[in-house]
Amino acid sequence: MPSIDNAIVLPGGAVFAYPLQWIILLGEVMNQTSFAPQVWRQRLEAVLDAPVVQRSLIALLLLNAVVLGLETSPALMANWGDWLRLTNQVILAVFVLEISSRLLLHRLAFFKDPWNVFDFVVVAIALVPASGPLAVLRALRVLRVLRLP
Repeated sequence: MPSIDNAIVLPGGAVFAYPLQWIILLGEVMNQTSFAPQVWRQRLEAVLDAPVVQRSLIALLLLNAVVLGLETSPALMANWGDWLRLTNQVILAVFVLEISSRLLLHRLAFFKDPWNVFDFVVVAIALVPASGPLAVLRALRVLRVLRLP
């Protein structure tokens, strides 16, 4: 299995660096894992708790906070709106992948940790279409930064 500390070097010499590295690692783990529940859960947990994954998620949290702030500027949205929205959607997709992976790993025990519930609610709100009074709730994603160590 490729290294999870720095870059991934796959057979054939392809090199991947985070923040998307952990998504590739997850795929590698799933490809190399039998579907015995204990084995793949242990490997999934190792990937999710890997330092590179945690650093990637922190970087995405901070980037997401910046992007959400930039989206409040009409001038920036006029020039860069498409890129900001795309960046926002990609980051949201990574957060959904993370939450989904953790739900798959921990099942109902996922909801015993208040931070997991907080993350779940914040990401779920981000998936609600931004219109009317619910548009303000989408800004709650910035609060995920409070979780930083």
